[in-house]
Amino acid sequence: MKKLGAAVIVGVVAWLAPASPALACSCASPDKPTLRGLDAAVTARLVDVDPKEPPPSGSFSYKAKHTYKLLRVYKGSRTYNLREGETLVLRTTAEASCGLPSNEGRRYGLGLYEGRGELNGSLCSTISPREMRRAAERSGNARATVSGCGSQS
Repeated sequence: MKKLGAAVIVGVVAWLAPASPALACSCASPDKPTLRGLDAAVTARLVDVDPKEPPPSGSFSYKAKHTYKLLRVYKGSRTYNLREGETLVLRTTAEASCGLPSNEGRRYGLGLYEGRGELNGSLCSTISPREMRRAAERSGNARATVSGCGSQS
């Protein structure tokens, strides 16, 4: 009986071992993020999400176009011609299992990477605008802020 039980356990383990990993987002973010390693970094308001219908074949292939209004550019303004007040369009494809947040009207801190000639982002590189500002300060990319009346420079 013990041999049969052991054989069943070995069979179950062997059956589960080759299973492909699930497409899920798992991010390990540092306690104090910086802009190091990012090609661009911005804070932006999500204006529109335009999801695309999956193919009729039944396979899951999520695609969407996310349109943001740039509020502040911390990194990448020259290289990628990012300007505050302008729009930024990011496309999500099935290759990005983490996608992008889709709450229209919300502000996000977006860490962006270049891939295939365009900027890309994901949930793993999205933080709050406050954390993006702090990350820029830690990286030396933050602009000096001007205080109110009576401030001394």
